[in-house]
Amino acid sequence: MLKKSSLVVAMALCSHGAMADLLITEYVEGSSYNKALEITNTGDSVENLDGTDVAVYFNGASTTTTHIALSGTLAAGASLVLAHTSADDSIQADIRSGSVNFNGDDAVALERDGQVLDLIGIIGVDPGSEYTQDGKSTKDMTLRRIPGSSPSTTFDFDQWQAFAKDSFAGLGCSGLSDCTGDGDDDGTPPDAWVCPSDYQTIPSIQGSGFSSPLVPDGSYYSTDKVVTQGRVTQVMRGLLKGFFLQDGAGDGDPATSDGIFVYTGSAPDSSIQPGQAVCVEGLVQEYYGFTEIVMDHMAQSPLDLAQVEPVDLVIDPKDIPGSLERVEGMKVRLTASSDMQVTRPFSYDYDSSRNNMVLAYGGPLYTPTQLYPALSDDAVALAKSNAERTLYIDTDSKPADGVVPYFPGLDAEQGYIRVGDRVENLTGVVAYSYSNYRLVAGTDASLSAADFVHLQDRTAAPVVAETGSLRVASFNVLNFFNEAVGGDANPLGVNRGAETADAFALQRTKIVSALTAIDADVLGLIEVENNGFGENSAIRNLVDALNAELPSDKQYAFVSPDAGGSIGSDAITSAILYRPAKVAAQGALDILEMPNQITVTDGVEDIHHGGRPSLLQTFKRVNAKGKAVGKAFRVAINHLRSKGSSCAEDEEGKVVDGQGSCNELRNTEVSRLADHILATKTPTLLLGDFNAYGSEDPLLVLTEIPALDRELKTAHDTYLGDTTEAPLLEGPARVITQGYGLVNLTEPKAYSYQYDGAIGRLDQALATKDLAQKVVAVADWNINSAESNLFTYETQYTGSLVKSEGPFSSSDHDPVVVELDWGAQEHSGPALCEHKVVNRWTGGFQGAIRITNTSDKPIKGWDVNWGYTDGSHVGGAWGAALTGEGPYNAKNLSWNSTIAPNQTVEVGFTAQGDGHATAVTGDICQAADDQDDGDDTQPLPSAQCEYQLDNSWPGGFQGKVRITNTSAAPIFGWQVAWSFLDGSTISHSWSADVKGDGPYTGSDLSWNHSIEPGQSVEFGFIGKGAGKASAISGDLCK
Repeated sequence: MLKKSSLVVAMALCSHGAMADLLITEYVEGSSYNKALEITNTGDSVENLDGTDVAVYFNGASTTTTHIALSGTLAAGASLVLAHTSADDSIQADIRSGSVNFNGDDAVALERDGQVLDLIGIIGVDPGSEYTQDGKSTKDMTLRRIPGSSPSTTFDFDQWQAFAKDSFAGLGCSGLSDCTGDGDDDGTPPDAWVCPSDYQTIPSIQGSGFSSPLVPDGSYYSTDKVVTQGRVTQVMRGLLKGFFLQDGAGDGDPATSDGIFVYTGSAPDSSIQPGQAVCVEGLVQEYYGFTEIVMDHMAQSPLDLAQVEPVDLVIDPKDIPGSLERVEGMKVRLTASSDMQVTRPFSYDYDSSRNNMVLAYGGPLYTPTQLYPALSDDAVALAKSNAERTLYIDTDSKPADGVVPYFPGLDAEQGYIRVGDRVENLTGVVAYSYSNYRLVAGTDASLSAADFVHLQDRTAAPVVAETGSLRVASFNVLNFFNEAVGGDANPLGVNRGAETADAFALQRTKIVSALTAIDADVLGLIEVENNGFGENSAIRNLVDALNAELPSDKQYAFVSPDAGGSIGSDAITSAILYRPAKVAAQGALDILEMPNQITVTDGVEDIHHGGRPSLLQTFKRVNAKGKAVGKAFRVAINHLRSKGSSCAEDEEGKVVDGQGSCNELRNTEVSRLADHILATKTPTLLLGDFNAYGSEDPLLVLTEIPALDRELKTAHDTYLGDTTEAPLLEGPARVITQGYGLVNLTEPKAYSYQYDGAIGRLDQALATKDLAQKVVAVADWNINSAESNLFTYETQYTGSLVKSEGPFSSSDHDPVVVELDWGAQEHSGPALCEHKVVNRWTGGFQGAIRITNTSDKPIKGWDVNWGYTDGSHVGGAWGAALTGEGPYNAKNLSWNSTIAPNQTVEVGFTAQGDGHATAVTGDICQAADDQDDGDDTQPLPSAQCEYQLDNSWPGGFQGKVRITNTSAAPIFGWQVAWSFLDGSTISHSWSADVKGDGPYTGSDLSWNHSIEPGQSVEFGFIGKGAGKASAISGDLCK
C-alpha cells in the first residue's frame, strides 16, 4: 500500500507536467459534516499543486464559486486529505475547510487552471438526491478508487468500490484496504534508522529571526535535511500532528528558541511520550510562519540530555512578537510579570473550529473604531498592535462541551473567567498558526480560581461615581421571546429566544436579577419579542415577573402605542419601562420608523431592511403629592441596523473599513433620528444599541465630524416603506459634512460589548446639550461582555455546567446607566408658578404665567420672574404690571393681589419667538425643579405634506402640493420645500409664492396664511419634465 507522505519536496525541484497521475482516490460523504476527499499522486515524480483546486458544483449547477485551493507539492506516491472543518477528529486531514461540504447530488472536480482533471458526479446534471449505480452511491457512502484507475473527466462507477457510511480508515493511502500496512505495501519493516553522531542544535535551527536561517528566502523548506536531538515536551494528536522537542540545556542566547515542533504528518505513535530523549531527521519547514521539522526518521537519543523545565514568559513591551518568537516551540509558564490578560473568555474560535481562550499583553484589546475613526492612521496602528499583543490559549484535543481542560474549577459563582483577568501559572508550549501565537496547554496543566486574578472583578450592582435624583438605563436583553410558554406570535412568526419553558424561566430570572440591581426609574429594553402588549406578550410577562420582586414604590409600568399591537414588522422591538412613583409619561409614545434601502435591478426590487423603529417618550418628575411637575425630558430608545446584515454599498464593493456592513444605512438612520429630536426643544437622552462603536461614522454624525481624508455618506435609495412606491427619503447618497452637535456622554474606553476578542461600546448614551448639563454620572455594568457565554440560559454546547440565576451572562450586551440631577431640590414656596404657551403662529405665540396657591393659606401680594432661552420677546401683557426686557417681572394688580388656597391667577401676553422659557421664580414659587412650565414639549403645529402628479404629457406635467393640518392648533404661516429627482423645472405656479430653481420652496399668501386643524391648503404648478418629485419637507411637515 502507498503510504501517506508529507509535502516535503522543494518547489524548485518540481515541474507541472501533464498531471496525468494526479487523481481523486477516496470520497467520503458521511453523516453531518463528515465530508472528505483523498487526492493521490500515483506517478513517479513530484507534482506541483500550484494552480490546482477542488471545486464543488452544487445541485447540478454548471458553474461554481466554491474552490479549495491547493498549493505546495505532492511527492510521488503521496496522498493529500481534505476534510470539512467539523468532520470527525479521527480523520487525519492535511486541509480542513468549511468549503469541503458536499451532498450526494453535488459534483466534485479536481481542476487545474480552470480545467477539470478528475471528476465525481456530472457537472450541470442534477441527479435528484444522488448519483447511483449497482448499489454504489455518492450519498451516505465512502468510495475508494480501484488501483490502476486513471483520472477522467467522465465519472465512472466501475472505477470505484463502495464502503459503509463514515468509513474513514482508508484516507491517507491509496488502494482499497484500510491504512494498516496491507495491500500494495508488503508490510516488511524498513531497516531501523540510527541517529548519527553529528547533529544541529535546536537553537541553531530556529535562529534569532522570525524564520529559520536554514530556509532560503522565497522558499518554504530547507535545502538539506537536518538532524537534531532533544526531549519531548508535548505530544500533539489533534490541533497539530507531531510533538514538541526542546533542548533542556539551550545555548544561553535569549534571542534563539530552544524548542521546535516536529511534524509527523499524522497523529504520533502512542509510544512517543513527554520526557523522552529523541533524535529526529527531516527538512526544516516554515509552515505559514511556524518553524517545524517535517520528520522522516526518529530514534531514541543515545545522549543523556538535560531535562526540560518551563521558562517564565517574559515580554518586551517594545517587541511583543519578537518576545513570543524567541520562545516558539518552547515550554513556558505565565506569571504575573507576563501580564497576559483575558480579552476573550473561553468560547468558540471560528478559525480553528474549537473552543479556546484569548489573552492580550497588558490588558484587553479594544476594537480600533471604538477609539479612532475608521481607516485613520491611529485605527490602523491599533489593529496592528492588537494582532501583536494576542496570545491564544489552546489545547491539543477539542474541549468537551462546557469544559475548560486546564481549569477544572470552572463555576458560575466562584470559578468564573472575566475579560481583564490576569492569568498566572499556566504552562504549555508556544505554537503559531492562523497568524497568531498560541500557548498549547499540556494535559497536566491545572489552574485554580486564584490563578485568574480579577483585575476588574464583578460588582453586585452598577457602580456610579455620583448619584442623581433620577436614573435612566438601557439594556439589550438578547431576544427575550416568550413563545416557549404560549406567548402571542410576532409579525415574522419566528422564535429567536428560549426554546423550552425551563430555558425561558432561567433567561427571565437572570434578566430580572439584572433589572432589579440596575434599579432605574426609566428603562429602555432592546430585543424584546414584538408580540404586542397584551396578556400573552413578552413585555408584559417580563414586567409582571419584575414587579413580583419589587416593593410597591418601585413597581414598573410600560409605555405602549395608542393603537396597541406590534411596533414595526420585525420579530423584535424595543420597549420603555418607567416607575409611576418617580416619573409620569407625557403624551403618546412617539414611534419613529427607520428607512429601508431598496434597489431595483431589471425591474426586481431588492430590499435591505433598516433598523427597528426608535421609541421616544417624554416624562416629567412626580412630586411627593403624585403630581407631574418640573421640566419635561425625553428618552429615545434605539436599535439601529446590525453590522452583520448586507446593504447595497457592501454588495457594490465598498472599501472594507472595519465598521461592518450597512454603515451608510446607519448614517441615514442617525440623521433621521437627530433631525426628529432637534425639531423640538425637549431635552432628550438617547440610549440603546446603535450597532456602531464609539468613533464610527454614525457616532461622528450625531456629535462632531473631525477632519478626515474620506467622505461620510448616507445610503442611497432609501424609502419610508417596503416598496419604491413608498415615500422616498433620499435618492443618491448624500455626503455628510457636519455633525448634529449632540453630546456623547461616555468615556472613550468604556465598553459594553465583546466581539472576537476585542471590546468596545455598541450601547450608546448621548444627549442634547441642555440635558447633558443635568448628567452627573454614566456607568456600564459589565455583567455580560466581560463574562463567558457558557453561563447564559442556553444549554447547547455547555454540557453539564450548572448555571446561575444571577445577572451575569444574562445577555451579550451590558446595561448602560445614566444618573440625572433632575428635580432634586426641596419645595419651599406656597405656589406652583408655571409658564404656558396657549397658542402659536409662525414667529410668535400667546403665553401665560399661571400662579396656583397649593398651600392652605391665602397669598397676599405676589411678583414673579422669568426669561427665555431662545430670545423670545414679550409685547403686550394683561393681568399684571409687566416690567423688564428679559428677564421679565410680573407684579400683581390691586384686583388680583390675593390668591386663595387652590385658586389660580393668570398673567397673559403675546410675544415674538418660540417661547422656550426658563423656570418661573419668585418668593412665593416652589423650587424651580418642582415647577411645571408646561411648554418645553409643545412643538410647532404639524402637518401632512404631500406631492401629487395631476397630469403629464410628453415633455411636461402638472403637479400640486397639499398641506393638511394634523395638529390641534391652527397653523399661522407655512413654507415647504422639494426638488425634482429627474431634473424637472417649474414654469408657472398658483396659490403660493414659489421660488427657486431646484430645490423649490412654496410659501403662504395673505389669503391662505392660516390652516385650521383638519383643514388643507393646496397650491399647483406646471413644469417641464416628468415631474418625479422628492418628499415634501419643512418645519411643519411630519
